[in-house]
Amino acid sequence: MTPSWIRPLRRIGWGLTLILFDVRLGSVDVLPDAIGYILAASGLRAISPGIPSFLWAGRLSWLLVLLSLADPFFAFTFANAEEMRPPYIHAVGQIYFALHAVFVLLLCYGFEGLALKWRALELLQAIRTRRSFYAFVTFVMLLFYPFVFNMDYSDWFLTKVAGAGLIVLLEFLVLRIPFRLSRIKPLKKGGNLDVYG
Repeated sequence: MTPSWIRPLRRIGWGLTLILFDVRLGSVDVLPDAIGYILAASGLRAISPGIPSFLWAGRLSWLLVLLSLADPFFAFTFANAEEMRPPYIHAVGQIYFALHAVFVLLLCYGFEGLALKWRALELLQAIRTRRSFYAFVTFVMLLFYPFVFNMDYSDWFLTKVAGAGLIVLLEFLVLRIPFRLSRIKPLKKGGNLDVYG
């Protein structure tokens, strides 16, 4: 790995961090997701040549910037019958959630390619496991979402909490990947690469 890759990878990592963590003052998001997507897009632009998944993730990030600006109006939630929002709000929220999931999966495919190229085999396996689990969980959540409107609050509350917690955990595990890739060091005697951190 050349030093020119370190800063873009860390930019992507910090962008994902800003997307994951919300810092709010009342109802105002002090660190809007749009900033995180812009930061990730700038990192992707620096390393996307020759990596199609990064190129597509970079393009998708700009669409997510626009959608995230309207986040307060269509936040992805399991609303119960007493908190029903207009159908179009739910539809846009679902689209936003699905596009973000595709964005994360594209990043994972790009990270996987880098780990394979740099022969970081232990990290490569971790990326594949996290990508597969993330894809499964987000698919189940998207599939399950329409059914919550016919459920009582007490029935879906624990499912909501468990699903949200699992997504946060998986997003955290994914955002660690670019930081770990940026710390890859070649072994002095050749062979596989060491991953520090």
